Amino acid sequence: MNVIEKIKWLTDKKQGMGIPMMVIARYCGCHPSTITYYLEGAIPKQKVIDQYEDGLNRFVKEINEKMGE
Repeated sequence: MNVIEKIKWLTDKKQGMGIPMMVIARYCGCHPSTITYYLEGAIPKQKVIDQYEDGLNRFVKEINEKMGE
């Protein structure tokens, strides 16, 4: 599963987690409309892919830290 597919699943309210796009965008360091642009089919550059992967990793790490308390 690539990073765009992960974000699509995380933000999908019917078949995914339903996490608000604003939350994912905050972790990825971008605007929600930028993520939507890629979700609609635009091809991201490697720099964007890396940025989003780092953001999702921070998101998961923080969830794991908070859930482990």
